[in-house]
Amino acid sequence: MRPEEYLRIILRRWWLVPLIAGVAALVAYVYTDAQPRVYSSNTTLSVTAEPLDQQNDIAAKNRLAPLKPIIASGEVAGRAAARPELQPYGLDAGTILGKLALAHSPDTNTIQIAASDGDPARAAAIVNAVAAAFIGYVNEDNGRLQQLFPRFTQDGTPIALRDGSLAPIIRLNVAQLGLAGPAAVPSAPRPKLNAAAGAILGVALALVLAFTLEYLDDTLRTPEEVRRHLGLSVLSGVPKKRGRES
Repeated sequence: MRPEEYLRIILRRWWLVPLIAGVAALVAYVYTDAQPRVYSSNTTLSVTAEPLDQQNDIAAKNRLAPLKPIIASGEVAGRAAARPELQPYGLDAGTILGKLALAHSPDTNTIQIAASDGDPARAAAIVNAVAAAFIGYVNEDNGRLQQLFPRFTQDGTPIALRDGSLAPIIRLNVAQLGLAGPAAVPSAPRPKLNAAAGAILGVALALVLAFTLEYLDDTLRTPEEVRRHLGLSVLSGVPKKRGRES
């Protein structure tokens, strides 16, 4: 079949394209718009090593990936649930973990914490509570390292910090780069985007339907179709009536 024949099939049933595409877009928009609104909030944690030198920076990068599962643990989520940010909402550790999404970037030594919820203020509170709980967890771990692996001077004297505790060989510092705030616009659903996707799907379905109907239709409309399908020559034809005779 030549390209112009494909075009002829589409033009013969062109009305299917806007009809089905419009219906599909409308259905997608109405269905999506009826779904509950979901708001997302996020923050970034920066992980650095102390003292600041190249070797400790490499060590911090090596510990970055194992730190991510700790945030998603019940230990940190339980601490977050007990924090004042989440006291008004009464969330447990399992509910908090179900709303979290985590990512880490080894190149920048950062961890991203995000939460999605139907209440934008609650989503922000979850993010900030989890971030604070994780920072507290790391600080406690630093305290254990101070006792197990103290840092010494060249003459073998333990190095003490200002508070009198021993300085560890390496200390991880986790800082939250700005508090998460409530989102003004929902992240989901997206009625317009889904309507556009529905319209595209509708166009595809309309084309498939047009070619299916053409395949099932055995009507011969033109002399060319008669010659191609029957192998016969057309001797004469009935002209189309263009208007009433006077």
